Amino acid sequence: MLKPIQSQTTTLCCSNLTWLTTKVQASKQMPVATVPGPSFMLIDDNNYLVALIYFGNLIQMDRNTLNVISSTSIASQCAGLGYNNGYYYIGCDSPRRLYVYSSKNLTRGSLVNITITGNPREVKFIQNSTIMIVATETIAVLSFYRVYAPGSNYSFMYSVPTPNISPYSLYKVNDTFLYLIHYYNSTPIYKMILSGNSSNWTFVPLSNTTTPQLPVQMAIDFCGRIWFVIYKLGVQIYDPTGSTLLATWPVSTGLDGILMLDNYELYLADYDNNQLLHFTPNLQCLLP
Repeated sequence: MLKPIQSQTTTLCCSNLTWLTTKVQASKQMPVATVPGPSFMLIDDNNYLVALIYFGNLIQMDRNTLNVISSTSIASQCAGLGYNNGYYYIGCDSPRRLYVYSSKNLTRGSLVNITITGNPREVKFIQNSTIMIVATETIAVLSFYRVYAPGSNYSFMYSVPTPNISPYSLYKVNDTFLYLIHYYNSTPIYKMILSGNSSNWTFVPLSNTTTPQLPVQMAIDFCGRIWFVIYKLGVQIYDPTGSTLLATWPVSTGLDGILMLDNYELYLADYDNNQLLHFTPNLQCLLP
């Protein structure tokens, strides 16, 4: 069974999806936090909720109240985000760079040069944080970097072509298994599986997740179900294989991000309506 990598404690499966979604929807926190154009979100080692405004600021927030703790302006046209070992990795389009910021004081440190022509989006780390993967839009590749010293020393290793243009977000299951989402209509979720040597990645489509709208991000709940955020549609929930659509939640057609944590705590980034939605059902369920 797949487990969400964000979880730090054990939350058991709530197998009754109708009951679960009702509980989640009823736990929406008010008032809704106003954030202009939110996209990627994460929880850092400070236990802050961190949100990137599309082409805007990086914001640290209290994860419970969503009050802003700190905010910093970054380089222009930044739309990608990652986090590892106390550093935020922010992907920017003009110039095409990854900027590295300290999570302690939001100061900018080293610069990771993208050695290929493309716009960096989500960043993930594998192999005990020694390898960094950057989803690179416009040229349809994933860029791999060796991390010699977090926050200061990186080198380009290789790139892997992706199945479609605009690779946008990554969901890590483990070092050899991730999910890839392209910000491109009529494109399914892809499994991304490593076999053999370090650059032999295979992409397997979950064909039934194809949608005419724009895929954005996904999460996996504690039953292994896929929660798929689709811009101009809302949230679709699939079985763990991605073959069966179990539910559609039209919470907003402007969603651009999702983050699921322990006890089904859920954050949704509503780009079109300039909001961060927070749901706190605090569920403790039994195994099915």
